[in-house]
Amino acid sequence: MNMGGKAFNPNDRRLKQNRQTPQMRAAILAARTRSAQPEQSNELYLDADAKPGEEANITVTRFGKLPLYKLTPAGSCRIEANEQSIHEMLNQPYYSDVCFDCGRNDCLSWTTIPGEVSTNRCEGKPAKALRICPHPECGRPVYDTQPTGLFLQEGFASVGEDDGEDPAVIRDDMYSTSTPATRTASAMKMHIAFTHPQLAEELGYQKPPIAVPV
Repeated sequence: MNMGGKAFNPNDRRLKQNRQTPQMRAAILAARTRSAQPEQSNELYLDADAKPGEEANITVTRFGKLPLYKLTPAGSCRIEANEQSIHEMLNQPYYSDVCFDCGRNDCLSWTTIPGEVSTNRCEGKPAKALRICPHPECGRPVYDTQPTGLFLQEGFASVGEDDGEDPAVIRDDMYSTSTPATRTASAMKMHIAFTHPQLAEELGYQKPPIAVPV
């Protein structure tokens, strides 16, 4: 389901091809050049069974890491990739060297790279709605689960798209009336119930029963 964003089919390469400016192509070539020149260092190898003076120096090859952007069902995410595999990843339509929404290579709207902090700000899309945990020692942000920009369409169709005229399908709006406010409230309730038991007791929140797969 697309809630205000635009679904992206990974088999459709036209979007990414249209966004490949000369600057992007130069960045791709630079990444490929760096991948062919891994860093090397000489390190002393010590064998537990070796006699004194029998230590040997060995050459260790390490590849650096560079940021890329990956399109996921939750939106564009900044990730870290090894240099030697970047050119292969960039040949796939759901990887890019710039943010899929704003076209910048420094967008931190959502990042999983250690040391970086997500900002929830992107010039190409609205910020996600969020709530802040009220526990004084937590303050964790809980974001809306629906993407606000481009997102990767999952490998199955929503009910009503490919089911034809199947009379067994119940069609109503039961699951389409949720809002950012209701979704973040539900997620925050779950967070408090599982993470802050004392606060959950004060608020009357209970852990949901373990769901049985159907």
